[in-house]
Amino acid sequence: MADVVKEVVENVTEAAQNATSTKPPASTEGMLMAYGALFTMAIVSIYVGSVKSVKFHKNQKVNRKSNLIIIFLNLQCQLKLIHCENETVVVA
Repeated sequence: MADVVKEVVENVTEAAQNATSTKPPASTEGMLMAYGALFTMAIVSIYVGSVKSVKFHKNQKVNRKSNLIIIFLNLQCQLKLIHCENETVVVA
């Protein structure tokens, strides 16, 4: 039994050494392709994320201004400074 285990361990060790020693070296073209793809994917994701972020902040700025106008008009309506229907102002 011990001989069988020892033989299996030797076979596995030999197979592992053969598998790693037969690996071809990396070519310049392959490395350029891999690094070029990684660089392109990184730049594209950064660009798309920044464009989305700018659009989001512009929309928030517009919404914040319209919300402030509505709050201001409602406050004036509650203080009876302007005439309103149903005591609320809705700005479309």
